[in-house]
Amino acid sequence: MSHALIIRRRAEHDMAEAGLWYESRRIGTGLHFIRCIDAAIALITRHPETGPVQFGKFRRALVSRFPFGVFYTLESDTVIVHAVFHSSRDPNKIRKLLESESDEPTA
Repeated sequence: MSHALIIRRRAEHDMAEAGLWYESRRIGTGLHFIRCIDAAIALITRHPETGPVQFGKFRRALVSRFPFGVFYTLESDTVIVHAVFHSSRDPNKIRKLLESESDEPTA
């Protein structure tokens, strides 16, 4: 059973920015990146409990073939994707960004 899915604006922005960066380095890589993100999100919607808890209520699913994590929460029967971060980013900065993200209304 798949859960409902909400992708926050910040996550959409993160994915688009990284996809454009990869595409600028090598044609086709940006699309491949987006497909790998989509696959990670599809797995999350089918099995949301598999991603380990990273910060408070935020879980992380790793992206295949790219050094990124998809940060999400599970609220009732809905998966909410809050952000997509490169794994080399400072975990304290990621935590602060996620905490500020969770203060915004869901839409």
